[in-house]
This record gives sequence, C-alpha cells and structure tokens, in this order.
Amino acid sequence: MKPGGIMLIPVGDYFQELYKIKKDGKGHIHKKKTGEVVFVPLIGKHGFRKRLEC
Repeated sequence: MKPGGIMLIPVGDYFQELYKIKKDGKGHIHKKKTGEVVFVPLIGKHGFRKRLEC
C-alpha cells in the first residue's frame, strides 16, 4: 500500500470486525476497529466452496 492509502477489511467468518488500515506519509501503518459487520457469502461459479459440516 502506498503512503496515504486506506484499506477497509472484514476479519472473521460470518460475523466480522471491520478494520480500517491506513499508511501515513512516513510509512507507518495504523489499524482501527470500526465496528461489526456481516457480509453475505459469495456463491456461484466464482464464489466460495461450501464447507463440510461436521
């Protein structure tokens, strides 16, 4: 990521924490939790494979 860049990334399985990752002008990385989110799983031809239930 270049200086000044920002990423928003969900971390987790179904219920996730949304993190904002930012790189400042000196190259330092800053990470901040911004809240809880739920993303709908991607399905279909280009989606995720189903997990095996145990």
